[in-house]
Order: sequence, then structure tokens, then C-alpha cells
Amino acid sequence: MDERTDAPSPADLAGEAGALMAGLGILTIQVFPLALPLLILVIGPLAVLALAGLLLALPILVPVWLARKLLSVLRERRRRGAAVAPALRHTSSP
Repeated sequence: MDERTDAPSPADLAGEAGALMAGLGILTIQVFPLALPLLILVIGPLAVLALAGLLLALPILVPVWLARKLLSVLRERRRRGAAVAPALRHTSSP
């Protein structure tokens, strides 16, 4: 049998990891100036789409919101009226 092993030594692994980290660091420094323009190019159109979606949704959402607000006010008024009515009945009797 062959006594040789194909497993790299820890020193070889450390050397390769160091070289990989150095290469990725150089690549990061070289690509960094493109990061801000890329973010602007991605976030800008998404913001425009979000604004357009908001403008399209407002004619639907505002009436729904107003209807819910009106119903909650009416329910609260009815609840308050039902609570006051028995008290008025007792005080109005001669």
C-alpha cells in the first residue's frame, strides 16, 4: 500500500486561507466604489414602484379606513347610549 496521504498539512491550509483572504480583500477594495451606485440603481426604482403602489392604493384604502372609523364611532356611541339609557329610566320615574 501507498503510505502517502493526500491530506494537506495545517501549514498548507493556513497558507491557502491567508491567500484567499488577501484575494477577497483586494477584490472588495476594487469593487467598493461600485457599491453606492449599485445601491442607488436598485433602491431608486424600488422607491418609485413603492410610491406608485401607494398612489394606486390610496383611493381604495382611504374609503375603507374612513368606513372602519365611522363604524367604530357608531358602535362606541351605541354602547355608550345603551349604558346611559338604563340610568335615565331609573331617574325619570316619579
